[in-house]
Amino acid sequence: MKKTVHVVLHQHFDIIWRRNVAWYAQRRSELYRQALKLMLEKEHLTFTFSQALPFREFLGKNPEHRKVVKNFLAEGRLEIIGGMETICDLNMSSGVAILHNIEMGKEYFQKEFGYQIKAGAFEDAFGVCQQLPQILKLSGYSFYKAGRMPVSSDGNNLSGNFNWQGKDGTVIRCISSSGDNSSWGWGYSDNPDDTTPATYETRYRKIFNNLLKAAETDGENVLFTITGEEHDIFGDIDLILDDLNRNSSCRYVFSTFSGYYNSLPEVFWERTPLIERDTDLSRIFTGCYTSRIDSKKNSRLLEHRLAAAETGAATKKADEDFRDAWQKLFVMQFHDAICGCHTRENAEYLDSLHREALNAVDIPFAEVPWEPQLPDFSTAAANLSLPADIVKTFGDFTIEIKDSLLKGIKYGGTDYGPVCSICLREENGTLWTEEYSGKTCFYTDMGQVEAMMEGSDILVLRASSSAPAFLKMWPGFSHLTWNKQYIFHKHTGMVKIALEMDWLGNSTEISLRWESPAKINECVAETPFSSMRRESLRPSGNTMQGDVFPALNWVKTSHYAVINRGTPAHAVRDGKLETVVLRSPVKRWSPWFPVTPDYSAWDNGVRKFAFLWIPCGGCLNNGSLHRIGMEFNFDLPLKKCVSGFVSGLPRNLVVCGISGKGEKVEVLIFEADGIDCVWNENHFLPYEIKRVYICEFHEEEISGQALIAQTE
Repeated sequence: MKKTVHVVLHQHFDIIWRRNVAWYAQRRSELYRQALKLMLEKEHLTFTFSQALPFREFLGKNPEHRKVVKNFLAEGRLEIIGGMETICDLNMSSGVAILHNIEMGKEYFQKEFGYQIKAGAFEDAFGVCQQLPQILKLSGYSFYKAGRMPVSSDGNNLSGNFNWQGKDGTVIRCISSSGDNSSWGWGYSDNPDDTTPATYETRYRKIFNNLLKAAETDGENVLFTITGEEHDIFGDIDLILDDLNRNSSCRYVFSTFSGYYNSLPEVFWERTPLIERDTDLSRIFTGCYTSRIDSKKNSRLLEHRLAAAETGAATKKADEDFRDAWQKLFVMQFHDAICGCHTRENAEYLDSLHREALNAVDIPFAEVPWEPQLPDFSTAAANLSLPADIVKTFGDFTIEIKDSLLKGIKYGGTDYGPVCSICLREENGTLWTEEYSGKTCFYTDMGQVEAMMEGSDILVLRASSSAPAFLKMWPGFSHLTWNKQYIFHKHTGMVKIALEMDWLGNSTEISLRWESPAKINECVAETPFSSMRRESLRPSGNTMQGDVFPALNWVKTSHYAVINRGTPAHAVRDGKLETVVLRSPVKRWSPWFPVTPDYSAWDNGVRKFAFLWIPCGGCLNNGSLHRIGMEFNFDLPLKKCVSGFVSGLPRNLVVCGISGKGEKVEVLIFEADGIDCVWNENHFLPYEIKRVYICEFHEEEISGQALIAQTE
């Protein structure tokens, strides 16, 4: 039987990256027109797009193309994969934001065109979260078009087809091009800014040769993808296939990802490799996450504010539409946006989206469907006289100051030193790698103590420092100062740490090194809808992996837990946990990034960070940490939902999303601790994600609160 090569023409669109937003919108419009014109001229041609937001923007400004698009979708010649609003980052976006992103995008294609999307896809997205198979199944996809799959921790190269098992045991079938079975850039140079224009013949021959190699691939059906981003589509692509069909033993046909998937018999999947649930895939591309800090922090705050707003709306039987605010968030969570891989102009644009979305959901407090766990850190406190040497006891805390320097903090007799110290390295990697030189200039965080204030429940300690001596040792900086505020809570043992850093420099990584009474070799880090054990890992030959790992809101060690806000990159180095707050975006840009590595390209100036440090946090169960992490990132006064809304919720179940659906309220819940359990007549398997309708509102109201009746 003749081998069939399924040639899929696919265009990936950036919403924000290395050029300004208006440029991308204009370029996308040009490329949409090119693709549709080509399909009208060549009736056997097929084409694939992905995101809803840019597609909707194009048709909104060019309504004359709507009928053509509808016909192509109905005929199966035009395919949408993924179909989410934007291709979000998969390490930094919470599970509820990822699901909202998918559902809102798919809803658009269903309502506007009656088109159901079967193929899940996150083309070009950073991060491969462990629960993605379950997220895909929960979203109704039949299979997954894999992209950016790394070399896994067990050494398997995840190209081609495979079965992928999520942490809960869900398995989804995945397809992708094997080995070199793809042609990027429509025949242009790999450098999209190459000053030497590629001729027609050069482009033709490059695509032809790429396709010719596909004949060497095993199997009766072969997937080959031709794709581009900013490149003009090669208009005579059909002539290349005609040429190959005349001179090759293979049969080359224009197809879609669904067409290729449907060509594979059931028996094929029985012998396809299984990527098991404990395989670590999500370290990839965490290096992107340590530049443009505000682009990350604002996104994390906004998604939690939106979740809080929807919770309040659901319990009040309100009908507010948060769609516009969510869509602004999805632009902020576009992978090249939230990772910080963009120019200052784009950072300012993202900041404006953040402000507009917050104004749309202006709420004075956050409603959570559980008993709030965070204490009040805002209680008034009186100034204490502060001698140069002091040992201050406050609840289970002991704070030692000597020569006006913070020497150490103990909790329950355990010495944690200054809790966190500044650590700096020369950074040798690119935005896409975790490679670094290993050179360490350790700068101990024994800041000058400026003030101490005490209230009935809290103790506030302020310290600051600059590093003139350090600057002589390290060429990456010409300026570095910081101010830190510890707020100790007597009864809970929690400490809120506010850190303000002012820096000017490049070529350097800054991290906070969390002190502990003994060395640690591993920790547990939060991922979307779950958590994962992480261990110390040194960079190796695979520079896409390195030693840094992502974490959403929290990391837990045997000695403490750290809740972060917008700083997701962490590493276990030299027996300590580090939180990376900056990795310079300048030293080794990709060669085709068209920005000059000067001050305007750096993420410099005053940057503010907030952390919650919990000594003995290793004793906390994961469910509690998920809830505390969300509460900390609401950054609002907290209020419990209507009484009884989720009564009797076990500690291992986490409610991360609530939305009103007509008269009913839907709750998104996941199991956090790997425990089989039953709640409200719903059976939860370990690490399972479920949507549960838990109540409905009646028309009668008492004292302004809707009556709630439990339903099945």
